[in-house]
Amino acid sequence: MARKPRDRSRPLPTPPTAGLAGSLPPNMPYWATLAVCAGLFFLVLIPYAQCVTHKFIICDDDLYVYDQPMVKQGLTVQSVVWAFEAPHAGNWHPITWMSHMLDWQMFGEDAGGHHMVSVLIHGTSTALLFLALFWMTGSFWPSAMVAAIFGLHPLRVESVAWAAERKDVLSGLFWISTMLAYAWYAQRPHILRYLVMFAAVALAMMSKSMAVTLPCALILLDYWPLRRLRMLSPYESAAKQPAPRFPQQNIDLLVVEKIPLFALAVVVCKVTTFSQQAAGALNSLEGLPLGYRFANALVSYIAYLGKMIFPWNLTIFYPHAGMIYKEHINPTMVWPKIVAAFGLKLPDVPGIYPSLIWPAIAAGIALVVITAVVLWLGWRRPYITVGWFWYVGTLIPVIGLVQVGIQAMADRYTYLPSIGITLLVVWGACELLGRSRYGLWTLRIAGPVVVLVCLGLTTRQVGYWKDSVTLFNQSIRAVPDSYFGYNHLGKELDKQALEIEKDAAAAELAGKPKNEVAKMREQRDKLWHSAEDQFKASIEINPDYDFGNNNLGVIYARFRDIPNAMKYFIQAVHINKDYADAHNNLCSLYAGQNKFNEAVFHGERAVAISPEKAPSHVNLGMALEGQKRLQDAANQYNLAIQLDPGNVPAYLRLGMLSMKMDNPAQAAACFEVLVQVDPTNAEAHCQLGMVYRYRGISAAKTQPKEAEKYRAGAEKEFTKVLDLVPGNPKIQQLLDEARAGYSEH
Repeated sequence: MARKPRDRSRPLPTPPTAGLAGSLPPNMPYWATLAVCAGLFFLVLIPYAQCVTHKFIICDDDLYVYDQPMVKQGLTVQSVVWAFEAPHAGNWHPITWMSHMLDWQMFGEDAGGHHMVSVLIHGTSTALLFLALFWMTGSFWPSAMVAAIFGLHPLRVESVAWAAERKDVLSGLFWISTMLAYAWYAQRPHILRYLVMFAAVALAMMSKSMAVTLPCALILLDYWPLRRLRMLSPYESAAKQPAPRFPQQNIDLLVVEKIPLFALAVVVCKVTTFSQQAAGALNSLEGLPLGYRFANALVSYIAYLGKMIFPWNLTIFYPHAGMIYKEHINPTMVWPKIVAAFGLKLPDVPGIYPSLIWPAIAAGIALVVITAVVLWLGWRRPYITVGWFWYVGTLIPVIGLVQVGIQAMADRYTYLPSIGITLLVVWGACELLGRSRYGLWTLRIAGPVVVLVCLGLTTRQVGYWKDSVTLFNQSIRAVPDSYFGYNHLGKELDKQALEIEKDAAAAELAGKPKNEVAKMREQRDKLWHSAEDQFKASIEINPDYDFGNNNLGVIYARFRDIPNAMKYFIQAVHINKDYADAHNNLCSLYAGQNKFNEAVFHGERAVAISPEKAPSHVNLGMALEGQKRLQDAANQYNLAIQLDPGNVPAYLRLGMLSMKMDNPAQAAACFEVLVQVDPTNAEAHCQLGMVYRYRGISAAKTQPKEAEKYRAGAEKEFTKVLDLVPGNPKIQQLLDEARAGYSEH
């Protein structure tokens, strides 16, 4: 009997979406899917629930939330138009602005409410990510694991616990919603389904411009797991080809359907570039050479991978080697020591410090090797290709080739890119270990352990964000050379000192004992001296840090040390000629010294650079008053009021200027609004009383009824002043005069 020959051909690999550990049959009950969604959502709440007691932080939360006049108006027609009509704070993200407006309308100054909205958005995104991956791949537990790691990884904390980073979680929500909408469209292409998907893409890009890579991510999803791309794959054969779960198309049709998405991305890129240039956030090639950018980008790609695996020593700020002129950058200093130990010499590359060259070379080699392995393995296992290029591609807008800001890298930038690496690792582990009994047990044990470790580390990391002092002290511990951390710790101490001074002034007006007021001001001075130390430490690390120099000047101005204040403001402008705050501070100092020409010069520079800052218009108006250009000054005060309807100094200055210009009606209108905006402002009540007195005296002989109305108004306002400032003899005299009537004048 002839022996049957052995089949020595190699078996075809199992399709990546079939046979994975934990895949569930198509008739999986909906309740199980919903239960996992709910479980993921509430799991995310565990480490982030503490955010309800957290405060706003001194970095960017003022710019985006509690000091932004339009946000504090809530959702109105005017504020919505403002959000869409132009870029603000260096970005065009109207949906993010509107979410902040809605938060302020609901919670006001309660920071915990703002934080919890971000937490709820992040929890929703986590559940939706599970649904999207499960729908696309048909693999239940791997999808749940990717979503759980996404939701609980410590690298997410910066995006979720920082109110100013609402744009991260909001764009993430719409990005993941796009994945769901795209799967729905790919299942049965139709114009209405396409429009839903297009709307989700637009919302993602209008929340944060980093979402411009979303069309490219959709092409990756076409390759895997949707498998919409009609092409020969190693696991496709006439006998064993798995039936595609989504209709397949030729590559040209898949690209054509995304042309509108790419067009939208181009528009958003142009608007974002323009807005960041206008805000001075975009670094020039002269300020940061291309060599530094490229070297930092290579190192950052590897550093992000390291932080995904070992999320330790995370911080709000990682210094950029190209921005510090001392050789002590935390992540790179080990390299010169290693090189010296082996007797090697660091290569000399123009425009790059030697300490950054070896990390860049090592990172570049690692990236080439990883990409080569991905291409080799990814042909048979497309989830590897998709995961890696998802990570690499979605990081491109923030990797530093176009440098925005002064950081080398940021935890928040991994919010969406990390999905690719997590997917690669989870699917790879399932394929590697999911085909044996022992491997399955390993997965069943390792999965919960990873989730619990992430849960513990994230809970710890969230705790650092409870207030600015805790956050920036941790930043300095994590990166000792964090000039950014020292600067913002100083800003927080200065803010606390100003709050104490406000309380001291109120106590003084209320007639509290002098020794009590003196103690409060002694505490204020201690905080200012501590802030001074922080700013000095900041510019000692980086002498060319414009913010640090300006803020040190502010502290000296608080102490009335005008020469030193002037010195550091001028240094800040020398470092950054487009630094609006420093120009504004110089305007204020020069006006105080009656050097009105210099004051106007710097004031005009400040409003030209940042026309949306109301305080700059007020200071310029005061300088113009000094030049006797009264109408120009009035125009500046009116601009400040338009920008910030609650700006007390603008109303006060415009009211007093109106009296100078013999316009008591406008002066009264200003002070009447002001006492509504700030009912405890004794100066506003006093000025309004003086206007009523003036008008009452003027009308006493010809319009007695009008005179009586103004007399009553003056009496009311002077009485209010005495309630706020008891025992003031001058105000008492004015009140007695008003009670007697103005007929004798």
